[in-house]
Amino acid sequence: MSLWIFKNFLKKSECAEMSEWAENAAKQNLLGLGVHGINPVSYGLQTNLRLTSRNSFPEQLQKFPDIVYKVRQAIEKKVGIENLKHSWQGGHEGIIVNYCMPGGDLYEHYDPMEDYFTTTPLTHCLRLNIVTQMPEKGGVLHVNGHPVHDLEEGDLHGYVASLYPHGVTKVEGKKNRVCWMFGYQLPNHSDDYERWSGRPKETNKDNI
Repeated sequence: MSLWIFKNFLKKSECAEMSEWAENAAKQNLLGLGVHGINPVSYGLQTNLRLTSRNSFPEQLQKFPDIVYKVRQAIEKKVGIENLKHSWQGGHEGIIVNYCMPGGDLYEHYDPMEDYFTTTPLTHCLRLNIVTQMPEKGGVLHVNGHPVHDLEEGDLHGYVASLYPHGVTKVEGKKNRVCWMFGYQLPNHSDDYERWSGRPKETNKDNI
């Protein structure tokens, strides 16, 4: 299975609180520029139509609001991944918020494999995400070549982002798309890898 969905994971009030924080952060120029274009011609171009905390987390943002960490704890309890280490490539403590405005998209890509400061073998990256604000139109997630049309605000969805290509189509209408992403290291010799990827785990821990 390349994609997991847990319906109605967050309440509307929780979605609104997390989305409001992202809206305010965008207005205060506290989020960095994203990369634009599912079209390979525009791949790699920075854009102000999608903002992200992935590679730009200013000193003013020492931490996300408390609700974000409470949601992360709830996610880990829900899916039983308290044993996994948080992702460290990009983001803040394994957490990223993407803020996509009308006209913006997320180019199709794989997340990089991770190593924990080279002290362990490379691991895959598991992403557990929640769209807390859906656009009026567009902004459709694609995972492993398949569009995900039944995703709604507050649904928790997860996939191995270093294993399956993923992207988001252009946002349309007047509403911005806000997505919170929680990343975890997923060793490919673990039972967790087999569970989330749908592939057999590796017996050689040095394999990637």
